Amino acid sequence: MARALLVCAAIAGPLFVIVFLVLGAAGLFVADPFNGYPPGTPLIPVDRTVPGGLHDMVSSLFFVGLPAAGVVLGRRFRAWGQPVWARYSTGTAVAFVVFFALTALGLQQVGSLQAIAGLLQRLTIVIGLGWISLLAVHHTRKHPSP
Repeated sequence: MARALLVCAAIAGPLFVIVFLVLGAAGLFVADPFNGYPPGTPLIPVDRTVPGGLHDMVSSLFFVGLPAAGVVLGRRFRAWGQPVWARYSTGTAVAFVVFFALTALGLQQVGSLQAIAGLLQRLTIVIGLGWISLLAVHHTRKHPSP
């Protein structure tokens, strides 16, 4: 089991570090206003700014890295004989990607998704960060510090 924990740390650790570094970095750059927010802005940005472009670029790494971590840990949990956590981790990755795709469609002004794009984006983030939080609780309960 100790070897399994080392493998998990070697695989998931760097993924989580990347996820949180890019999430923090995205917060350093102001997103361009668009999609009517704040009120009075154009629906699609006309002039992109460097900080807005950096925000989008760095954020995309978060939206790719988190589901990648879910898939990797889903496989690890399956190998360790923890089917519930395997399904939850993989399911989180799938749900995260689906909600992210819906968010992207909403931000591109597709149908009724436009009106709820911000809500979909926040639900995507809650799904991912909720999984990470529960994973931390699971790990600390299963392996308390000495």
